[in-house]
Amino acid sequence: MQLGHYATITHVSHSQENSNWGDVIPVDLSNEQNPFTHFINPDTSIVRCELHFKDANDVVEFYDAASKSGWLKSTAMGIHLMSNSLIYDYINHNIAITLFYSLLTSGIAIVLMLFFITKSWKQALIGLLPNVVPLSIAVWVFSIFGFSLNILTAITATVCIGLLDDDTVHLLYRKFVLKQPVNTLANSIVNTAILLAVGFGFFLMSDFYPTQVFGGVSALVFVFGILGELTLFQVVMDWIQPKSKSQ
Repeated sequence: MQLGHYATITHVSHSQENSNWGDVIPVDLSNEQNPFTHFINPDTSIVRCELHFKDANDVVEFYDAASKSGWLKSTAMGIHLMSNSLIYDYINHNIAITLFYSLLTSGIAIVLMLFFITKSWKQALIGLLPNVVPLSIAVWVFSIFGFSLNILTAITATVCIGLLDDDTVHLLYRKFVLKQPVNTLANSIVNTAILLAVGFGFFLMSDFYPTQVFGGVSALVFVFGILGELTLFQVVMDWIQPKSKSQ
């Protein structure tokens, strides 16, 4: 079997002397067709080779060829297969599931808190609107620029939803519980959003790329969050208030 068809040996190490090479590699070391000829020191007994494959199909093909050659039956020789891409995919898959349940749990907790304040399921559910829209924009940004769903994405979404719901609580409480205009809250909400956006925007000055992405996307989410609370959320609250009065 020619290894050059599958990959390139990138690292070889050896140790321990005076062993039977026939027990280690069941091929003739003097044979020029032996793929290990140029990587084996006859005075040592252990050879560790690291092979890099282009894709998963090459790994499967190499494993099948090694099985047919009898390499896997040797008690003194072990072949271990590992793929960084598969490991990253497994990690990102678990992170995506964890992120989904985390956001679902956070959303349920926010709705219950808003219901406890407003005593209305409709108002509590609408209170999620100014939080969902900015997070949707964050997902859109990650999708457009090709950012994968990973730990960085999970942290960004979790931090943003934890900070965005604070202004929502203030607006709903003043509008439907205190029955007071929300105009007086505009300055404080805008100032808070600006401070958050500028504060997270400083992460763009970092030399670490994931930190730059985290800061930039978070700042963008806070900007769109305040725009949604001062425009779309105000329209929705004015739309549902007359119905509550008529009831």
